[in-house]
Amino acid sequence: MESNQKKESSSLPQSGSDQNDPQDGGIAALQMLPGFRWIDGFLRLSPLLRIPLVVIVSLPISFAPMMLGASLADTFLLIAQMFMAGILLAMFVILANGAQHDMKGGDCEKAIVEIVPQQKTVRLEQCIAVMTTAASLTVYSKAFLGGWLSWTVIFRLGDYANLGAGDLAYLWLVCVCLAVFNFVLIHLFSFCFRQSRVFCEWAETTSIDLLEMEQYQVFSHQPMRFLLVTVLFLSANLIIFEFLKQGSPLITLILVQLPLVLAILLFLIFVMRPVLIIRRRIALAKSREIIIIKIAILGDRSQLQGSQIRSVANEFKAPDLMQYLDRIEGIWEWPVQGNVQRLTLYGLLPPVAWILAALVERGVDLLL
Repeated sequence: MESNQKKESSSLPQSGSDQNDPQDGGIAALQMLPGFRWIDGFLRLSPLLRIPLVVIVSLPISFAPMMLGASLADTFLLIAQMFMAGILLAMFVILANGAQHDMKGGDCEKAIVEIVPQQKTVRLEQCIAVMTTAASLTVYSKAFLGGWLSWTVIFRLGDYANLGAGDLAYLWLVCVCLAVFNFVLIHLFSFCFRQSRVFCEWAETTSIDLLEMEQYQVFSHQPMRFLLVTVLFLSANLIIFEFLKQGSPLITLILVQLPLVLAILLFLIFVMRPVLIIRRRIALAKSREIIIIKIAILGDRSQLQGSQIRSVANEFKAPDLMQYLDRIEGIWEWPVQGNVQRLTLYGLLPPVAWILAALVERGVDLLL
């Protein structure tokens, strides 16, 4: 027994270092990312300390430009940028920690190391984040500063004399917020791709047992997390939208937020792929089981050797088979059962209805 356990443990993929070992209590997907390793320590703090700590750190930074002479409108823009970057980072942490939790304790636990980025992948993600940051700065400058390349004033030392201390602090902090936002977005996109690949392989290889459907709920956990976090994210975005629309054209704000909406749609594709795969396999197993049971009811009981009750097939008479058939036909093919269904229904409907109502109102304002 011990030799078999040693052999099995030695065959598992190794992360290469203790720092990347998912068994150390940290979030494995974040431990290889420069600038993200502090998150494990932050999450170890009491929830009563996290929010005050965030407020203590963020408030002085957000109001520093106004104290140095920047306008109130610029301060609101900076707070909005910091808030959106913070929410996106929270989404990354929730999804990464949730995926690792789902994989632990199951037959996919050894694949946790596959959602950890390699060094080459991290460098590539950083290069892409730098390019997207430059593009975001360009679009942002056109939307709020008046010109496509006006943000380059930050890098021209001769123009510093023409800027006040508050404006200079505001521009630098906007650059930092946009950089953080884009780095988190690119790392989150790459993580969702890796997670989707691992969960899709898991969904393709796991056995289908129609009598134990609860075990497949694990594939719906991540989409549920994503939907809940996305609803909160969009709700916060609409609140910020209400603050910013007074000082900027409506079409400009929509243009600035369009890439974020497209990114969220891409994330949804990634998290839904494993669900669609396991749903397809459950549907195939269900239809096959129904055909076998119907043939057995008609008299050909030899077909039961290919059913999921083959070990106890001799105990099933015609009435029992008919009852079993009703149970199989009543199985919902989506891997969402019981409490998760109610949580999704009652938890998502109110905020989704509010968001849709707000979007309709904004659309009518735009048309009028």
